[in-house]
Amino acid sequence: MTKQTLLLGWIGVFIALNSHQLSAQKPLLELIPKGKQIAERTIESDQPMWGRIKTNENYLAIIGRPDPKNKNQISKVSLYDLDGSLLWKKELKFISEVELAPESDKVIVSYRSGYHMYNNICFDQNGNQLWEIPNLNRLITMGPGGKYGITSSSGSEDNLIHIYDLETGTELETTLPDRYSFYRARFIDARRVVYLLEYFETTRNEEALNLLRKMKREGKINLRKKPTKPIPNTWNITKYPVRYIIYDIPTQTILTDTELFSPSGESLHLYVHTTSDHTSISPDKQHIALVLRYLKYNKNMNFTIIEVDMQGNVKWETSDRLSGHTKGVYDVGNGKLLLDLYQSYQLVDRGSGKTLWLYKPDLDGSSEYYQSFIQDNQLILQTRGNGKLRVHTLNFSTGDVIQNDEYIEDEAFVLKTLDNTVIYNKTRKQLQFIKSEGLR
Repeated sequence: MTKQTLLLGWIGVFIALNSHQLSAQKPLLELIPKGKQIAERTIESDQPMWGRIKTNENYLAIIGRPDPKNKNQISKVSLYDLDGSLLWKKELKFISEVELAPESDKVIVSYRSGYHMYNNICFDQNGNQLWEIPNLNRLITMGPGGKYGITSSSGSEDNLIHIYDLETGTELETTLPDRYSFYRARFIDARRVVYLLEYFETTRNEEALNLLRKMKREGKINLRKKPTKPIPNTWNITKYPVRYIIYDIPTQTILTDTELFSPSGESLHLYVHTTSDHTSISPDKQHIALVLRYLKYNKNMNFTIIEVDMQGNVKWETSDRLSGHTKGVYDVGNGKLLLDLYQSYQLVDRGSGKTLWLYKPDLDGSSEYYQSFIQDNQLILQTRGNGKLRVHTLNFSTGDVIQNDEYIEDEAFVLKTLDNTVIYNKTRKQLQFIKSEGLR
């Protein structure tokens, strides 16, 4: 049987997998299907930060900044095809992020234009500028096919929902509600977006306010000093359940609009630091796994993961409450979800929500999830922490440890599929482009 390796998860995530020294590439290459190096490119940058290298099925974009802390230096963004050919290079002031999308030839680059403000500029595969949107404090997220773009979260200076026609850069009108405090959004496919809206109302508690004023007059409290008595809470905060909306961009139609509750009837809410890693779209685009939280705190174990269908029906909820350190939920294929619980990893059956196994690595210090892929019946899990990259090889069915390896950070996968592999070498500042045998 021919051994095949498939990277699972979002295309273009930066995946660290490193070797002990520059010449010791054997452990890294053993995880690559039989192939031939077709190109090696030196890039003009220091180590790209998280999110500064993006790929899709045709291109690789990389940001280079001589000094990432210097916001006034000129930055470079380069676009390569997967044969290693440099298609174009642009220079802009303090490039923040770059965006690619599946089945799209567009590249969106975000660069600094002012305090907490960035311009979004779009290029085609030939380097021609298509449009520029000024003074937006977020990167525009591009949907599959590159026809539409969205702001995927609330901004620090702008809380509005924005949707764009990426052919022209024109902002589109929407029929989405404007009653929310903050939101998160993610493309389901080329035209549908899931929106999670959190809303809370704040009103004055006049009775508590009058009591506080009385205590100050009587000298029972001095706000300039550490209080010895409890201070009355002068605000009432009413929090509403997270609103789950499926929105069709071309028709401006809200397909689903419902509030989310747990199977036991408790209201569910967004985490203020929710990212795209806290949502996982099923491969058939029929279900979404979400990391949400309860209002009641129990030693921070107030988070949960639910699976929701496109009508807003909750299929299942994890049996145990989770920690606020829950980092993400990832579809790893074969109908399974991998939960990143910060210092442990849990495999869940996507159909039932049943926990299949729990893996707690024996780690020295903190560790963060980078990516995982399946090779035969093995789950190759990659984590990073304390300057080390760890590769955990697990039995996919049982979670039993087959092998654990530790590497000093130096090399990293930036793309790994059945057909193409690209390796970034931090020290040499090089990209290595590899094609599977039979393709060249």
